[in-house]
Amino acid sequence: MSDETIPVPTPVSRPFFWKFSRDGAWSKTYISFIFDVPSSQLNVDATIWSATFNQLKTVLLLLQDVELLNKNNLQKQAFIDAVNKCGYMPPTTTTQLRDDMRIVFGSADIGRHSGTHIPFGFYDENAGFNTVELDVSQFTPALLLSGSEGKILKSRKGPTNSTKDLLQCYRTIGCYNQEHNYWDLMPKHSHMKEICQAMSSLDPTTTETFLTQILKWQKRTIAVSAAVAAPSPQ
Repeated sequence: MSDETIPVPTPVSRPFFWKFSRDGAWSKTYISFIFDVPSSQLNVDATIWSATFNQLKTVLLLLQDVELLNKNNLQKQAFIDAVNKCGYMPPTTTTQLRDDMRIVFGSADIGRHSGTHIPFGFYDENAGFNTVELDVSQFTPALLLSGSEGKILKSRKGPTNSTKDLLQCYRTIGCYNQEHNYWDLMPKHSHMKEICQAMSSLDPTTTETFLTQILKWQKRTIAVSAAVAAPSPQ
């Protein structure tokens, strides 16, 4: 046998950072959900995200949590319609889930409008994941940020003059790397169908379990009309 040591592959880290933010143009109190990932996870123009199942799961969970933060329930018609398009109904009562999932790192005053501190955090994985390509061209605004300063390097919508550090809340997180650039993306409820489909393409069984047992969505039943169900005349 050879005495040579077989090298062990170095795990590839796939960090996912997220924050809630009061950054609305029309409301000083509305809270948005934004996530930031290294630019290496997206194509050059940030329209396709190579995402893992757990990253997508985290996006869905935080989209539901931010709705609860803003409305204290999931009965807003736009949210119901978005969940319906996934083939489910949202629960009439539920709780926010991010603390249970251990993805919260801290809280801060985030966004252009001041207020009480709101959560931010991260999820990182370095083994045993597959990825799926998700179209994020409608996740706007999309900003490429400098990891070292958090300043906007470019925007999908065009030039911007902002010099604010948009990554400041992450800088004490161990897996944050200031040598990377990050894409700053804002998904909306209307994107949940595509996210669910991407998750199902990786693991349909675990997707179903997550939606029904964690998010507490209920599978929709579609009634078949008598006219459709009736046998055709002979």
